[in-house]
Amino acid sequence: MGGGANFPGASPVIHVKEMPLLMHSIPSCKNITEDVTQRRGQSLDKSENTEDPFTKYKTHIQSKDFKVAIQRDFHVELVKGSPFSYIYTLVLQLHTDSPYEKVKDIHIHSLSEEDSKGAQVSVNFEPREPVPATFQVCALFTSEDSKTCTCQLAPIRLQFQDLFLPLPVPPSCTKSCSAIFDRLWQSFSETLENSDSSACAQSVQVLHQPKSAMEKLVQFELQAFMIWEEHTDEPVYHIGIFLPPSSHLLLKMKICMTTSVVSMATDNWRILPLVNKYLGTIQEGVVVTS
Repeated sequence: MGGGANFPGASPVIHVKEMPLLMHSIPSCKNITEDVTQRRGQSLDKSENTEDPFTKYKTHIQSKDFKVAIQRDFHVELVKGSPFSYIYTLVLQLHTDSPYEKVKDIHIHSLSEEDSKGAQVSVNFEPREPVPATFQVCALFTSEDSKTCTCQLAPIRLQFQDLFLPLPVPPSCTKSCSAIFDRLWQSFSETLENSDSSACAQSVQVLHQPKSAMEKLVQFELQAFMIWEEHTDEPVYHIGIFLPPSSHLLLKMKICMTTSVVSMATDNWRILPLVNKYLGTIQEGVVVTS
């Protein structure tokens, strides 16, 4: 019996040049910590209540169950006046050449031009190294007339400061944050002194900004990372920042009338150029957002 069945070919994917979708970042950023030991209850803390807080902190962040990601929320909507008034089975794919884990595809059932609310989605970014990144966004969707379409959206950019997270101190150690900060600083200093191949580093930078501007910076941009403040005529702010997947940035900011001295310690010397660039933006002019 000769011949074969003839099947219709797959419909071609239509590449849309005009961007019919907008993906707005919602101004909220928080860390997502996956810690299996916490989900198992407090038995682990109770069994380890003889450990000092610093040891517990190190054990916590070095556990194979510990995982931190940067979560950002986005609003996705159809552009009014675009060729599409309704789309469905929308898939958003994010890609970067920077050292990040692959971002899971985002699925949205449908979007309508008449729906001003659009859709809100959350995206988890997991750096393999604490560096900025630009994510290209590709959309794949089905139009009202059942055609498969694809287009590029505006890229998503993560700046260095977008990676800043508070120190992931376990619940049983929250009253010992200052002690953990001091021990971290001490351990970085000792490691740096005793090893020529250490990843630890220390540095100092002077910022020529008035006291009022620097205090606003601390209040609006660094308050979430504040460990404590030394109350003197020239206050010193102790700031602890965690950079996923496992790096620390510790700052001591001494605020004077016309200048500020920022002492820093880290267990990842590779981030120092990024820290200096971030502090340089402060030097150029403090930008405060409410």
